[in-house]
Amino acid sequence: MNKNVMLCALLTAAGLGAAGVFSGCGRCCAEEVKAAPAAEAQATEAKAAPAAEAKATGAKAAPAAEAQATEAKATEAKAADVWQSLPAVVAEVNGQPITRDMVVAMIMAQLPNGELPPFFTADFIKQIAPALVRDLVNRKLIEDEIAKSGSKVSAEDVKAFLKEQLKAAPKQQIEFMSQQLSREGKTIDQYIDTLAADPNFQKQIAMQKFIEDKVLKNVAVTDEDARKFYDENPQISQYAADPADAVRASHILIKVDDDATDAEKKAALDKINAILEQVKADPQKFAEIARAESACGSAVEGGSLGVIAKGQMVPEFEKAAFALKPGELSGVVKTQFGYHIVKRDQPRQAGAYPFEELKDRLKMALKAQKEQEAAENFISGLQKAAKVKFLVAEPEAPAVPAVPAAAGK
Repeated sequence: MNKNVMLCALLTAAGLGAAGVFSGCGRCCAEEVKAAPAAEAQATEAKAAPAAEAKATGAKAAPAAEAQATEAKATEAKAADVWQSLPAVVAEVNGQPITRDMVVAMIMAQLPNGELPPFFTADFIKQIAPALVRDLVNRKLIEDEIAKSGSKVSAEDVKAFLKEQLKAAPKQQIEFMSQQLSREGKTIDQYIDTLAADPNFQKQIAMQKFIEDKVLKNVAVTDEDARKFYDENPQISQYAADPADAVRASHILIKVDDDATDAEKKAALDKINAILEQVKADPQKFAEIARAESACGSAVEGGSLGVIAKGQMVPEFEKAAFALKPGELSGVVKTQFGYHIVKRDQPRQAGAYPFEELKDRLKMALKAQKEQEAAENFISGLQKAAKVKFLVAEPEAPAVPAVPAAAGK
């Protein structure tokens, strides 16, 4: 699993997110980017086996083994060749060189089994090289600042940090993480213990906590800031009327797979029927019940799916939604995803969201913007103080096609 998941936002804001090119920060449970110990052991065993056999029998390596060795050398040569598009020294920090080999080591440590994927060509490296070098330099600068401050992060600190992150995570995300980890025979607590014991992860947490304490701690946005932005940008609050050939709907989903056992299907059906009775008894609580019970990501929005056009949903769901009148509830609807209760919501006319409805989201967006600006200014100051020189050329912008002259001119 990706160890950078909980760090992506702030590291990216500080210009430290190049790892996301390879690790897929947006996914909450990506595959581990480093080779597993078992895989390393297998690789070591594979290398040792031909030598042991030759020693025992006095025979030469089998042709197949020789072919594999040749292929491995060719792969290593190819990997080395693609990096030659970078200069030997890619940057200088306080007069000290940041080398191409440092960039290579940083990237190779993040790639599965230490192997470059096919798209990792020399041209691709030229395109991403400036971001990679900035990432490496910025990490070094922050690590130097942490060292000067004398602050340290222990395994217990990491555990406490991650548990706080989990408290704020959506219920669906935690469930998804649990499912992914269970396939590996792990629990979330076990995974947290593994992360907390990793010195590299401790270093990453130290970087994030340093940025939060030294850079982002005093960043704040007031209601007045949000109101000013709202008033000066009226276009952000405008919305159009719903299309005439679409419906607005919400739903509650209890998941069950088609290959589930009869007992599992019955349990899911009993649960959705019980929920249906709750909703019928008090339709005003539909959103509240959806937040508590629905297995769909829309639960955080009270089950709202917004506007649904024909052909957008699976047939059974679409048929039920379009058959309802605004305000009506369906019965239990079975689809490939499980059992649903569908509610057709009132259509929306063109208008504007009131400030109070947008206030919290505006404050979050404005704060994120201020945090990014603060982080960028902080990093810029560190670079200036360290007399950083970047020695990798920015990629050329694609040529803009010429616009043909109008006929007759």
